[in-house]
Amino acid sequence: MVRRTSARRTKRKKKFQLDRKWMLGIGGAAAVAIVCTALFLILGSQTIEAKKGELSFSESGQGIIIRSETLYKSENYGKVEFLAEEGQAVTEGTPIAAVYSWNYSDKDYADLKALQDKIMDYQQGNILKDVVNKDLENLNKVIEEKSEEIRAVTRGEADGDLLQMERELETLMEERTKFLKESVKEDQTLADFYQQEEALMAKIDDWKEITLAKGDGVVSFYFDGTETLLQPSNMKKLTLQNINDILEGKTFYKADTATASRPFYRLVNPNEWYVVMVCDREIPEFVNGMAFTVDFSYGGDGASYTGNLSDYRTDGGKHLYYFSFTQPIDKLLLARQVKMTVSADYVGIQVPASSIKEVDGQKGVYYKDGENKVFAPVTVLIEKDGHAIVQPIDLKSPLDVGSLIYP
Repeated sequence: MVRRTSARRTKRKKKFQLDRKWMLGIGGAAAVAIVCTALFLILGSQTIEAKKGELSFSESGQGIIIRSETLYKSENYGKVEFLAEEGQAVTEGTPIAAVYSWNYSDKDYADLKALQDKIMDYQQGNILKDVVNKDLENLNKVIEEKSEEIRAVTRGEADGDLLQMERELETLMEERTKFLKESVKEDQTLADFYQQEEALMAKIDDWKEITLAKGDGVVSFYFDGTETLLQPSNMKKLTLQNINDILEGKTFYKADTATASRPFYRLVNPNEWYVVMVCDREIPEFVNGMAFTVDFSYGGDGASYTGNLSDYRTDGGKHLYYFSFTQPIDKLLLARQVKMTVSADYVGIQVPASSIKEVDGQKGVYYKDGENKVFAPVTVLIEKDGHAIVQPIDLKSPLDVGSLIYP
């Protein structure tokens, strides 16, 4: 009896131990499940505070400048004297140049200059005794210095605007002529000289016609042969081949043999011009309507402007970006092919790049609004090094610096 009772107790004890282990196993699994659920809820509700951030961007490449300009031609002429300066702002009716017809005679012009030299020599030899010659000496010195400057530029030993320098020289010489005429008493010899001078000037004036500006703008007398092709109305039609041809220096101007006309001057709207930039890859930071700082390098000079990206397309595997400018063109009045660097400093709401999601084709971020998780569509201004600067599409959106963002 005793042995049987011990066996039963031993059997019941083993059974109890097995049930206890089974219960502990179930309890442990439940505990693990609860912990995992809690961790999931905690981690799933984790947020990151949006900060005010700044990220910079730059991209370099080649471009061509397209100006809003009108090219004016003139029939064949024998001689031209520019009255307006290169780069001068003019209004309609401003004198641009004195144009001499094709039958203009160089001999008559040379005769006039020789006579004027003779008159000046006579005047200087017969200047009134009581006139102080210091002013004349100063004028002669300045004229000689200006003449030497022009010779240096002509020889390639110095830089300068020849048109402007020649105009300055002409003004100085006219000032000297007036001074001598007022300082020397007219005798019969001078009277004869003056009469001959007037006759020659009248003859030359018969060949001369003053060209007036046909509109408002900045005047230029330099051409590169692409003015008629590179117009704002044509720029979206330019092919990659057209652009490459221009970058390689090809011209498209053809002389008008029927009227023997040729380019004479162009009027440029200084506050409307464009640049087409050619890139090997798509630039995600280039968003239509965005403003960028554009630094140009042209002819050894540099210039910085603010431009807006106005359009974009692809052609031949290249990416063409169109920038528009409304600042005065200034140094780029003669530029066509340019090296350029486009840059921007983006300041705004900084979030982790990984927090940007796409819902129904729209990029945005989830943020915490009270107890709610809300999706805010955004414009991604720039992504860099795991961060992004964003801007809410709805300007009334509560999304702002300090918002709690879901990763």
